[in-house]
Amino acid sequence: MSKNLKSVITCDLDGKIETFSSGAQDMFGYTEDEIIGKGRVSDFSAGQIVLGHVVNWLAESVEKGAWEGNTVFLHKDGHEMPCKIKITPTKDSDGNHIGYCGVTSPLHDKTPADVRPKISFATKLFSWMVIMRLPFLTATIVPILLGAAVASKFVDIDWFYFTLTMLGGFFLHIGTNTSNDYYDHISGTDEANYNYMIPFSGGSRSIQMGLITPKGMLNVAIVTFALSALIGIPLIYKAGISILYLGIIGFLSGFFYTAPPFRFASRKGLGELLIGLNFGPLMVAGSFLVQTSGEMIHINDAILAGIPIGLLVAAIVPTIVAGLIGYAILGLRGHYFAICTLGLGVAAGEISGGIEIIGAGQGFTTPPFPEVGDLEARGEFFYFLSFLVMIMTFVAVKAIYSTRFKLILNAIRDNEDKAEAMGIQTMKYKIIGWMISAFFCGLAGGIMGGLVGYIDSTDVAFDGREMGVFMVLMAILGGKGTLWGPVIGATIFHIFKEGFWTFFLGWQYVALGVLIVVIVIYFPEGIMGWLREKYPERFGEVVDEADRKAQVELK
Repeated sequence: MSKNLKSVITCDLDGKIETFSSGAQDMFGYTEDEIIGKGRVSDFSAGQIVLGHVVNWLAESVEKGAWEGNTVFLHKDGHEMPCKIKITPTKDSDGNHIGYCGVTSPLHDKTPADVRPKISFATKLFSWMVIMRLPFLTATIVPILLGAAVASKFVDIDWFYFTLTMLGGFFLHIGTNTSNDYYDHISGTDEANYNYMIPFSGGSRSIQMGLITPKGMLNVAIVTFALSALIGIPLIYKAGISILYLGIIGFLSGFFYTAPPFRFASRKGLGELLIGLNFGPLMVAGSFLVQTSGEMIHINDAILAGIPIGLLVAAIVPTIVAGLIGYAILGLRGHYFAICTLGLGVAAGEISGGIEIIGAGQGFTTPPFPEVGDLEARGEFFYFLSFLVMIMTFVAVKAIYSTRFKLILNAIRDNEDKAEAMGIQTMKYKIIGWMISAFFCGLAGGIMGGLVGYIDSTDVAFDGREMGVFMVLMAILGGKGTLWGPVIGATIFHIFKEGFWTFFLGWQYVALGVLIVVIVIYFPEGIMGWLREKYPERFGEVVDEADRKAQVELK
C-alpha cells in the first residue's frame, strides 16, 4: 500500500456512501459500483467501534468543524488497517448540513493494536442489546401484563409464576429475533436491503456490523429457545397442556418467520398476521392461563382483551398493504391518480361485502374492550385512547419534519418533475409517506371500531371516500406543508361541520361547498400560510420592509 495513498469518501446523514474516490477503492478493496448508494461508512469499521466511537466522532465534527484521529478500518477481505482519518461535515449551497466527508490515509508505522479504540464495558453491553433487540421486548411485556391483569379479576396474582412467564416470553422473543437475523443473513435479504433505515426494516444488522458471527447468532437463538422451553416445564405443570400448545405455536411461527421452508414473512402479510396473533390474543391468553392454573371459563375475557394489543403490534399490516398498492398506483399523477384512488374505495366496499369473516354485507360486532359497565365509560376510554394516538402521530410527524424527508415531500408536492430532475427518487419517497399514513390510519381505524362497537365494511368504504375529501379540506384549510395547519384546519372544519349538522340540517353540504369556495378564494395557502404572509417575523423570517411594501402595492 502506497505511503501517499489517500481515500476520500462522502456520505449522507444516514451514512450511505455518495462518492468513493479511486484512493478509497485501492485502500478498501471495493469498486464504486459495489459501494456507492449501497454501502455505509459503518461497513468499514468494526461494529463495537461504530457503536462506541463513530457516533461521537461525527457529532464532534459538526460541533467543532472537524474531527481528526487514528482508528482501525476493515478491508473488504476482512483484515484490519491502522489509519488516520479526518471527518468534516458537508453542507449544501444554503449552508444546511447534508452529510460528512472522510479523508483517510494509512499509518504504515503503526499496527492495528496501536490505534484500535478502546471498547468500554457499556459499549459491549449495548452490543448485546443490539444483537438481541432488547427494546422490542416491550411487545412481550405488554400482553403478559395484560393477561395477568385480566386474571387478577378472578384470582390472586402468583408473582413467582408471573416472573417465570415473563422470562419465558423474553427468551422466546429473543430466540425469534436472533433466528430471524440469522436466516435473513443466510438468504441474503439483509445484505440486499440497502435502505434498511427507511422504513422500519433491516433487523438488528448485528452480523453486517460485525458484532457477532452468523454461527454465533444461530447459537444465541438455539440457547434462548432452549431456555424458553426449560422455563415452560413448570408453566405446563401449573397451567396444563394448553401452555405447551401455545408455546409450540409461538416457537414455530417465530422461527419460521424467516426460516425455510415456510418463510412466513414473505407470504404477503401472513407473517404480520402471525405476529399480531402471537403478541396479542395468544400471549395474553397464555399469561392468563398460568395465573388461573389452566382455568378456561373466563379465557374469552383474556382473548378479547388481547385483540387491541395485537392490533397495535400488527399495525404494520395496513402499512404493507399500502406499500403494495403504492407500487401499483403512485406512478399515476393528477386526475388519473384521483380516479384510481376513488376506484379503490369503491372496489374495497364491493370486495368487503363478499368476505364472510368480516360479516360480508351485514357487518360484525367488535370485541367489547375494555370491559366496563356502561357505554359512556367505554366511550371515554376510547376517546382518551384516540387522544393519545393523536399525540403520538403529531410527535412522529414532527420528528419526520425535522429531517430532509419533509423537504423532499414538499418538493414532490410543488413540482414532481423538478424533484426528479434534482435526482430525488420520487416514487420511493411517495411510497414511504403513503405507508406512514397507512400505519397511523390503521391505528385510528382499530380505535374507531372499538368505540363504535359495530362495523359494516361497506359503510366504512363509503365513509372512507367521503372522509378522504374531508381530510384534504382540513389540510388545505389549515395550511398544507405545515405541522400545525392540519390540526387547526381539522378543529375549525369539525366545529363548522357539527354546527351545520346540528342547527341547519339539510343545508350542510351547501355550507361545505361555500367553505370550499371561501378556502380557494381567500385562503389558498391555508390559515397558517395566511398568518405566515401577514406576520412573517413571528415565524422566524427576516422581512425586507421595502420589498414588502412593494408587494402590497402590486396587489
